[in-house]
Amino acid sequence: MSIEIKLTEMLSEHLKFPDSANIQQRGIADKLEDACNTLIKEKFNNVKIASSRRSIEDISIDGAYLDHKSSDEVLKFKMPNMISIDRLRKLDTPLIYNFIIYNSDKKKL
Repeated sequence: MSIEIKLTEMLSEHLKFPDSANIQQRGIADKLEDACNTLIKEKFNNVKIASSRRSIEDISIDGAYLDHKSSDEVLKFKMPNMISIDRLRKLDTPLIYNFIIYNSDKKKL
């Protein structure tokens, strides 16, 4: 089974909407991404957290980079935050995107 399928199944089963009292959209996204990293560290072997803030990945699993992308479906404007094409062309490691779509009004994923 591929890492992508294992991740999808594991996160679908275990990731929950975080306590969001008194926090804004970016805070919710940060909590969700942190929860993903915690679950991944618990459920997978050979996991490494990104080495710096500018790293392409948020976490890596078995040498594959994983980048979380979160989005509140309630918001009309979405600020993209993607890797530059130049950096992507030079990348020699598999890159997996984990898209986390949530609704801050309904408090659900």
